[in-house]
Amino acid sequence: MVSRAAFIRVLKELSSRKVKYVVIGSSILHIAAGNEDLGDDIDLFVFQPDLLAEEEFYHKLADELGWGIGQTWLGTPKIIAKIGDEEVEVDLYTNLFDFFISPEFLKTASRVRINSFRVKMLDPEAYLVLKAKFADSEKMNELKAYFGSKGFDLKKIKNLLSLIPREDERVVRRKLREIGFNV
Repeated sequence: MVSRAAFIRVLKELSSRKVKYVVIGSSILHIAAGNEDLGDDIDLFVFQPDLLAEEEFYHKLADELGWGIGQTWLGTPKIIAKIGDEEVEVDLYTNLFDFFISPEFLKTASRVRINSFRVKMLDPEAYLVLKAKFADSEKMNELKAYFGSKGFDLKKIKNLLSLIPREDERVVRRKLREIGFNV
C-alpha cells in the first residue's frame, strides 16, 4: 500500500531534485476515487534526467536518501523509498523497446492538487487507454471489478485512442469493450 502522505513525500523529493515526470500508473484511479490507499507502487514516465543516459543520477539520489534501487520489468531504474513504516516502490519508465507512449499522449497530462502538492498526471481515461495497450485480459478484468465503467468520459477515451499508434488501436478498443466501454 502507498498512502497519500507517502506518495506526496516521494514525489516532492523527486521534484525538488529536478526530476521531470508524469504519473502514469493506477494511483491515478485511486486519487480520482478519493482513496487513501493509492495502490502497490508509483509508476512514473520520466523526461529528465534521462533514465538511460543518466541512470547514475538515480542511483546517487537513492543512495543520498537512504533509499534502495532496483530495476523494473523493462530494465529501467526502480527506486525503493522508505517513508516512515512504508516501503514505496517507484517504477521509472521511458520509451524503450515495445514500451512506447507518444509525446502527444503524454501532453494530455494535467496538474492535479493532492493536499497542498501539485503533481502532473494522466487523466483516469488516459490511464485506462494506456492500461488497455499494455495489460493482459486478466488485469483488465481486475480493473473492471475494482473501478467499473461509471464516471469515465467516453468522449475523452475515444479522443485518446487517436493518440496511440494505429497498429495498437484495434487491440486497445477490443480490450476496452471487453470491460464495458462502448468505443
